[in-house]
Formats: sequence, structure tokens, C-alpha cells
Amino acid sequence: MTQTVRLKLSKSQKEILANLCHLSKNLFNVGLYMIRQYFFQEGKYLSYESNYHFCKENENYQLLATDCGQQTLKYVDRCFKAFFKLLSIKKEGVYQEKINLPRYLPKDGFFPLIIPIRKRHNFAKDEWRFKIPTSRKYARENGSIYITIPDNIREYRIKEIRILPKQKGKFLDAAFVYELNDEQITVSEKQAISIDLGLNNLATSLTVGVVNDMIDCSLNR
Repeated sequence: MTQTVRLKLSKSQKEILANLCHLSKNLFNVGLYMIRQYFFQEGKYLSYESNYHFCKENENYQLLATDCGQQTLKYVDRCFKAFFKLLSIKKEGVYQEKINLPRYLPKDGFFPLIIPIRKRHNFAKDEWRFKIPTSRKYARENGSIYITIPDNIREYRIKEIRILPKQKGKFLDAAFVYELNDEQITVSEKQAISIDLGLNNLATSLTVGVVNDMIDCSLNR
């Protein structure tokens, strides 16, 4: 489950979070550039592991927390895996529409800051205040920022927090992804639909091998 709240921030806090989302966007484009170039030159897919090796020394990666930088690069990887999956489906003759490469985000744009939460993390000991992770260098130069975990989800295991820039960074939301108790559901394969939801407007659905929606990795138009 996911709960999204609009963050109430001071001007300086908003600047810090917006800047982190801008760095995430920069890293998205860096990772995308590496995979696109490899595809143009080799006609093959550059794995996340290889792309990470090329991108980890980039200044944008160095300013973000390691976990956050890795999540941005993994999202780039997901976009390209979906692209190659569509190519495969089109080759089989199931899908006929034009397939576009994942696109770069605008130079002045933003991309969500994706923060995975480790199982052992204890929000209660910090009075339900969560410090947004950054590199030490970034914290020294820009300071730190805390957000509060909503009361109604404190009993659940929070798996991920996403900082979502809205209206070109004018507003910032926090999406809290948390676990509910598992519920057993009986599904008929002949009546099932698989949907891969992204962070903003990325969605792909498959029904009995047919793609219903195209991938769009341009999250900030």
C-alpha cells in the first residue's frame, strides 16, 4: 500500500529536497545516456551492474545517498527492460505500434528521490521523524532535513519512501510504501491482467501476452 502526503516545508527545506530530486534527475539522464550509447554501438542491453560501474563516480551519484542513487539507476534499468520486452513482443507479431527508446528528462527537471527503508530501521526511536539520507559531502554543504511519518501508518512496516516533485518542484509530496498483512487471492490466468506502475505516469499492462499501454519514461514533460 502507498500513502501520499503533501509536505509542509520551509523555503530552505524545499530547496534542499528539490535539489536532491534534481540530482536524481541528472543521474537518471546519465544512466540513460550510458545504456542508449551502448545500445547504439553494440545493439545490446547494458545491464544494471555494468551501468552502475560506469555511473558510480559521477558527481550526481556522489552527492546522493548510495541507496538513493542505486534506486534511480535501477529505475532506468526497468525502463530499458520494458523497452526490450516490447521489442520482443513486436518481433513475435503481437504488437504493431511504434516503439520509442526511453527519453531524457528535461535539463531543468526533477525525478523522484527513492529511499529504500531497511527492515531494522526504527522510526520510533527518533520520535517518528525520518532524516532524508544524503552523502556526507552534501549534508556538510547543504544541511539535513527531516520528515514525519504519518500517525495512521506507524504500525506497519514501511518499505520505501519516495519524495515526489510536483509542478516543476513547486510542491513536494512524500509517498510512504508500506506492507499490509498478506491476503490470499485466487486468480484465473485466463482472466488476469498484469500492471507495472511507475512513479508518475509510467504504466504497462499485459493481458494474455498483449500489451495494452506503451511505456513512457518521460516523467517530467
